[in-house]
Amino acid sequence: MEVQQVSVSPSEIRGNASQIHSLTNEVNSASKKLQSDYTQSASYWTGTASKAFQSEYNELDHEIKTLLRTLDRLESGVQRVASEVTRAEQEREEKRRLAEKAAQEALKQKQLEKQKQSQK
Repeated sequence: MEVQQVSVSPSEIRGNASQIHSLTNEVNSASKKLQSDYTQSASYWTGTASKAFQSEYNELDHEIKTLLRTLDRLESGVQRVASEVTRAEQEREEKRRLAEKAAQEALKQKQLEKQKQSQK
């Protein structure tokens, strides 16, 4: 089975983290609007329907807070991945540079040996 290598740049990964951050902000804004509506309705809405709405809102609010924490962790994780990819790319480039330098040194050494052989 052939393994395909997938390459994603750190900037693409950071772009994904930015999208997650934007989504988090949207969810947070919607949550604040819902909380405002809930608070306002509590001042004038009474009765069984009001109690049912309050109960439903409290459950939903808990789920939204859980979602926001999850999105924050996801964004942080994606940012860490971007940092690790950057670090890995830098290491790979340094190894490539060192290998190239070693190859040049070996070639130079071989040429010097040839010169010494031809001088004998």
